[in-house]
Amino acid sequence: MAKDAALGRLFGKVAAFFRGPVEQVDGVWTRKLSKPQLEDISNNFPAYRVDLPDGTSRLYKLNPDMDIGYGVPANKMINREVGASITDRHLGFGLVPRTTFWEGPYGKGSLQDWLHDATPGKLPHEYDRLDQQRMAVLDYVMGSGDRNIGNVFTHHGRPAATDNSISFPRYDDEVIRSTYVKNHVGQQLDADVLAQVNAVDPVRLAADLKDAGIDAQSVTNAMSRLREIQSNGAITGRYWRGDIIEW
Repeated sequence: MAKDAALGRLFGKVAAFFRGPVEQVDGVWTRKLSKPQLEDISNNFPAYRVDLPDGTSRLYKLNPDMDIGYGVPANKMINREVGASITDRHLGFGLVPRTTFWEGPYGKGSLQDWLHDATPGKLPHEYDRLDQQRMAVLDYVMGSGDRNIGNVFTHHGRPAATDNSISFPRYDDEVIRSTYVKNHVGQQLDADVLAQVNAVDPVRLAADLKDAGIDAQSVTNAMSRLREIQSNGAITGRYWRGDIIEW
């Protein structure tokens, strides 16, 4: 489908970062991925590039064998990947590659569109001003705990927010690690960005996040942060008790 083809791109530079054996399982070709700097934990946090029979590629991730903390259960990290995509869709930002659940060759995981023509991520200030604001809103609502430069790629000049498993924490006293958020606390959002935020129905978004398997407390806290922005036209930090740091 044309829509699927338009959506189906991410991680163009990933080949320079990822290496792994290739095998075919149930008719699906997979390549296990492991960042060189994360080789020690790659077996605990498995990720694969999968080439599907329809000719498209996706990023297939499984839950890790370890508990990474941050109020995110190890067996619910793929739910956060899907939750980030749902949140981005409700906001209408177009920053998170489409991510769904998939019963793949190695069990249930998340499946994210692979953007073949993506390039390395830039520093936040190198992106368009409105996209910086959108990234800040996205990361704040999700309570992102790991928005480092390696978890942002560039696609058609815009940031693509990837690796969203450390998000939607159960408690609001964790640490948001996102330079985008840090740079925008107390800053009034542009009218165009605020219009997108105000168009979101928190009740509908909350229902979709719960349907994706994110626990009620994490969702409730995220909706409080969304309503904070809708009410104030800015990220005030009122509904986040933890630190917000550059990352």
